[in-house]
Amino acid sequence: MKNGEFGGDDFEGLRKKAEKILNNRDDRQLEDLAEMSQEEIRQLIHELQVHQLELELQNEELREARSKLKKARSRYYKLFDLAPVGYCTLSRQGIIEEANLAAAHY
Repeated sequence: MKNGEFGGDDFEGLRKKAEKILNNRDDRQLEDLAEMSQEEIRQLIHELQVHQLELELQNEELREARSKLKKARSRYYKLFDLAPVGYCTLSRQGIIEEANLAAAHY
């Protein structure tokens, strides 16, 4: 699995958080595992693998969405902030909320 834009420290922090949550849960789940048949354990492993794959696919979709958002934000910046004429965004009350670089020079 690729790390994307997150560093290893981010994933390590998430792992520690997940382990802490699991440690606070009831230990009956481990006892249930000891009572399972080989076939039930195989099915459980299969379900976990499918779930992991689903999460990896969702993660990839999130990375793609984040990349598209980053491109859109860059495009907005170029259109708004670098325009040769002044642009302002106003609130419903007519108060300037944002102004581009050209408007800021007035």
